[in-house]
Amino acid sequence: MARGIYLVFSKPVSPDREAEYNEWYDKVHIPYCLTIPGWNGATRYRQLDPGGPDQADLLGGRQYMSIYDFEAPILQDPLKAARTEAAKGNVEMSEALEMNPRPYSILYEPY
Repeated sequence: MARGIYLVFSKPVSPDREAEYNEWYDKVHIPYCLTIPGWNGATRYRQLDPGGPDQADLLGGRQYMSIYDFEAPILQDPLKAARTEAAKGNVEMSEALEMNPRPYSILYEPY
């Protein structure tokens, strides 16, 4: 079985919708993702200090990071399954999640 982590950087559409964004992420989105085979765990973080203008611009203001733990024979399969469910309309999204620009994500495997 291949193991990896999937990083997702995102932000709420506005500061006044941050509580709604966090509630959806913690109570709807992550629990749903963990029902998909291969998605084994998730931890969320919030950036405390951008550390200067260069770092603030690096992720386009996406101050939240989610780290998902993956395990599957083919590491990309859990992501494909999630995208298939989203294409079927089976994923509940929140209007509090900024989609323009979209969240930034990256899949890593151990080196």
